[in-house]
Amino acid sequence: MLKLADDQGDLAVTRAASKYDIPFIQSTVSSFSIEEVGQSGDGPKWFQLYWTSLEDVSYSFVKRAEEAGSEAIVVTIDTVTLGFREKDLSYGYSPLADGYGQGNFESDDVFLSTLAEVNDSTIVDGIIKQINYPALNWSHIKKLKRMTSLPILLKGVLHPEDALQAIHCGVDGLIVSNHGGRQLDGVISSIDALPEIAKVVNGKIPVLFDSGIRRGSDALKVLVLGADAVLIGRPYVYSLAIDGEKGVSQFLANFLQDFSSSMVLAGVKNIKQLKQMKIVCG
Repeated sequence: MLKLADDQGDLAVTRAASKYDIPFIQSTVSSFSIEEVGQSGDGPKWFQLYWTSLEDVSYSFVKRAEEAGSEAIVVTIDTVTLGFREKDLSYGYSPLADGYGQGNFESDDVFLSTLAEVNDSTIVDGIIKQINYPALNWSHIKKLKRMTSLPILLKGVLHPEDALQAIHCGVDGLIVSNHGGRQLDGVISSIDALPEIAKVVNGKIPVLFDSGIRRGSDALKVLVLGADAVLIGRPYVYSLAIDGEKGVSQFLANFLQDFSSSMVLAGVKNIKQLKQMKIVCG
């Protein structure tokens, strides 16, 4: 839905991220199609799958992502239905209903074949009906593993037992995330969940971290706590709204410089040393 911030949306972000060889994770509900994003910028891209109620549509997206050069599939497991977002209701904020975020759906033959007729109204209605799927479970993940050769990461893991189950199912990576606090009110914060998950995973697969990353020093903290990499969300969208591609590029430059400076001031010269640090309170 990045067109809410800038007309170039995902394309502007991919071009900015490419300058720093930072992967861009394209959402299922993106403003541009998988193919358009795949051709924008020469940096790595991953595809974030929101499982649809019609399984064949989900698999179609994954196949398209493979063909467009995506390097991984990120399955979002904490948004099988929308949380009760009171502010969205108060402000009448509903991007899907307003026609945003349909780039992948309106270009997908499998999805379009599910509609009685194809027009703007039926596309929007079809997306809203299909985008939530509360029945998502481990059997879907196992089947997806058989359907694609791409690495699969689960986004939304907050409990060590789920981390272990994911490893058992052959998942290739985890993303510790509470969806920016937008789903379940009062849920554990991502940073509190991270250490125990990193401990039980014990290096078997990568553990990535999402939610609350705003600057380089935030990244430093979560790497010390056990993450292998971090995801950035809201800050780049704010930057996109302010100055498009140029704004995102400037934010990333600032973020990387802040991270580098924070490492120097912490007395470490590389990521290996950083991950060997211990948190001491006092």
